[in-house]
Amino acid sequence: MLDEFGDISDENQSLAIEALVKEYEEADGESPKFLDEESLVVITDYYIGINKNKQAMVACEQGLGRYPHSLDLLLMRAQLLAFDNKIKEAHETVDMAELFNPSDDDVHIMRASLHTMAGDFNLSIDILEGIFSQVPDDEKESVCFQLAQAYLGISDYPNASKYLKQCIEINQSNEAALYELFFCLEESEMMDEILPFYQKFVDEDPYSYAAWFNLGVTYSKLEQFDEAIDAYTYAVTIKENLPSAWFNLGNAHMNLENFQEALEAYLNVERYESPTAESLTHLAAAYEKLESYENAIKKYRAAIDLDDLWDDAWYGVASCLYEMDRAFEAISFVKKAIEINPFDADSFLLLGDVESAVGNMFSACEAYEAASKLDAEYPDIWLQWAEVYYEQGEYSEAVDTIMAGIDAVPDEAELFYRAAVYLIYDKRFSEAYSYLELALTLDFELHSCIFEYFPNLEMQKKLFKLIEQYRK
Repeated sequence: MLDEFGDISDENQSLAIEALVKEYEEADGESPKFLDEESLVVITDYYIGINKNKQAMVACEQGLGRYPHSLDLLLMRAQLLAFDNKIKEAHETVDMAELFNPSDDDVHIMRASLHTMAGDFNLSIDILEGIFSQVPDDEKESVCFQLAQAYLGISDYPNASKYLKQCIEINQSNEAALYELFFCLEESEMMDEILPFYQKFVDEDPYSYAAWFNLGVTYSKLEQFDEAIDAYTYAVTIKENLPSAWFNLGNAHMNLENFQEALEAYLNVERYESPTAESLTHLAAAYEKLESYENAIKKYRAAIDLDDLWDDAWYGVASCLYEMDRAFEAISFVKKAIEINPFDADSFLLLGDVESAVGNMFSACEAYEAASKLDAEYPDIWLQWAEVYYEQGEYSEAVDTIMAGIDAVPDEAELFYRAAVYLIYDKRFSEAYSYLELALTLDFELHSCIFEYFPNLEMQKKLFKLIEQYRK
């Protein structure tokens, strides 16, 4: 029934499959007699692809009821049983498939996959290595990836990276292999191999969008964002309809604080694929950085509409409202972000800021304390927390808080400058000057941050005189 699919476009094939599934569903799945084996395989595969495993199993069992020797249906049944953690039954189904198809590589590949899922990685490796030389070229990519997964299971990163490289050489668009390879090379401390590996694809085919995309991902992972931008730009020049490259291009620009360019890249993502909560949140973040808060809120809210458990979007709305001096409104949004993800220090820090802005100082300090327990090495937490005490004239508490911050982040110059400020207000001048000297040693250029705390010109002159001694 679907024999002609190999001769039609992907879009038309998708439409034909959807029509077939609709016809099947309208029959309530009870009368598959009008369907041949291939159609039932396609329907089962369709449901697996959209993670509707119960429906997939129903279609699969119906197909096996009519075609009990069908290799495709047997292997799909084994896969679905494995998804349901019924590994023993899955192996029994593979045994049946092997009985009818003893020399078929797909049977061995599925059995290896089951061993990997069960954590029996060496058994999986033995099977896959044994059949690797005889596997057809169109299946080599899948086998390479499975071998890599098995070697990852036993932390054999050199062998895992070897097969991931082969996988990428077969198909440069395999993003899963791309990211797994980064992991392998990082774990084995062989990251120096990564750039030459991807550069060779560009050298061999400078008009390959996949080669430029992979090179861009490599530069991004290495935090070489200027080079990443160049690579992604080449990728989208060669193939404009490439949303993942536009998305990564936007991220690279965000890292370099090129917010307008990031916005334009993210808008192109929307041109070429349906929006997701993640893509909308990144687009909103670019608007936010450009202080276009109303547009940012619209996109954050759109992300929430798509996924109301996307905590970054709730946080984003709260952040924008706070910047718009609408702190009361922000509280409910940031609390929702914390409800969804109670382990994010940024959310507790923002809660502290908005509670402080509306005068709830006790609640603000509670939020900052919670943030500090999640990420003690985040300087802004200590700076904001201590500032609440300072603004209340509680200078000793401000000193104690900033000192705790220094203990947690002993190389952060701004904490030392702030300690000097609070110590002066607490009339502990000798200690204040000691901390100021330490701050100047850590980062002289930051010294201007303290003058806003001292409108008194006489005090400014004393500090300026001390600071000039450290000017290079």
